Amino acid sequence: MIFRLYKPLLFIFLCITLPIKVNATDINNFDIANVKLGMTYLEAITTIKKFMDIGDEDILLGFSKINPISNKPEPGNVVINLANINIGISFTPNALDMDSPISVVTFIKYKVLQAKDAKTMEEAVLTKYSTPSFIKRGWMVWCENLPNKIKTCIDHTQFRYSYTTLEASTQKYNRALQKHLESKQEEQVIKF
Repeated sequence: MIFRLYKPLLFIFLCITLPIKVNATDINNFDIANVKLGMTYLEAITTIKKFMDIGDEDILLGFSKINPISNKPEPGNVVINLANINIGISFTPNALDMDSPISVVTFIKYKVLQAKDAKTMEEAVLTKYSTPSFIKRGWMVWCENLPNKIKTCIDHTQFRYSYTTLEASTQKYNRALQKHLESKQEEQVIKF
């Protein structure tokens, strides 16, 4: 009797937390508004301007920072606010390519502001990206190299969608930058 009462709740819980199907699609080929993780600032801005049919006046520079590898100022992020869409793009120095350590896209957020567009957006997301790696806490998640039985992509490249928001992020550039900065600190050991 008790099992019969909780059976629907158990089914909903399992549907929300268990993987739907392993996604064979390479998420490194995914894009949001044609912008891909790993693109340079110039590539990303050129691409999004063409895709969204916008000009420089529509792109707001959020903040600039000094690239700790090249010691040159570079954009940290940009924001695009249109009538019904907000887009944010963040950049991190590319310590994976020391020959060209300019900043690259490490985070993209695309948000539709009107809830009436949510169903259309969900259908478009599923059509474009196929079946997610798993669904957790209302987010559909596509993950690179998903560890077996672990329902998180925090340390991996991932795409996430929920309701009216689509996000892409990667930590590989941040990890490489951290490793580079740590090695530079080790080189600066004080000698007497």
